[in-house]
Amino acid sequence: MKIIKAHYEKFIFATSLFLLGTFFVIEFIFDEDGDSRKNPFGGNDFFEIQASGSEVELSFLSETELMPGNLIFVTLDSGESAQVRIEGALFKRRSDILVYTDDGNKIDGRVSSNQNLILESDWKTQRGALNVETKTGVLPIPYESVQKVAGRGVYTLEAAAASLDWDSATLSVYQPKIYGGMESNQTARVRWQKKSEDMNESIYDTFTPPVIYLIDGRLTTKLPEEPVAEAEKEPFGLLLTDFSQRPYPHMLKRWIGETPYFEDLNTP
Repeated sequence: MKIIKAHYEKFIFATSLFLLGTFFVIEFIFDEDGDSRKNPFGGNDFFEIQASGSEVELSFLSETELMPGNLIFVTLDSGESAQVRIEGALFKRRSDILVYTDDGNKIDGRVSSNQNLILESDWKTQRGALNVETKTGVLPIPYESVQKVAGRGVYTLEAAAASLDWDSATLSVYQPKIYGGMESNQTARVRWQKKSEDMNESIYDTFTPPVIYLIDGRLTTKLPEEPVAEAEKEPFGLLLTDFSQRPYPHMLKRWIGETPYFEDLNTP
């Protein structure tokens, strides 16, 4: 104890050097391969690149809906941008996936436990079916009816991706919008421009307000029309002008059986 108390500061210094050296040795030994690079995105790891020669594999740290044939848009720190095509996708066995079909259905499940799910650029024409392990059992889905597969996959990029500097790359699955420089000087004083003369070259008729008249204390847009003389109507039917009383000229004289006989009084 006396020795430790006498050399306490030296003991602390030696212990610190030992721990610091051990930390650097462990960091050097267990450091990742130089070809394996990660890119920070907004403070969190967004994707991981595995490069081996001309083959570049991209894996996201969250689920995506990318498929072979889709494009990845890469923006470098230098301002240059490029688009890279996805050549293939691999979903590890027993990994969670969500399959979208052409008829609008969504099948939630896992990749078959027998083997990984590998999709190439011609996956639509692949023979067989995509086996999805669901809660009710294994569901085979024909590749031709699959629209896309969502999950945490490993995507193989085209050969041109090997020439990019992925250490300074920012990825996007949407094409970035390019903003052009403004030509006008924003510091210049705003001036009112003279309005161009209206030459009335429109293909449409201009509006003409109606003429309003005051007739007998009332406003109207029409002048009164002259009365039209009506033609005299012709008389129709008979007109009784006179009548006189005359006795009935026939008189019942007798019956012969059921037949009556009348006498004409006007006959002499």
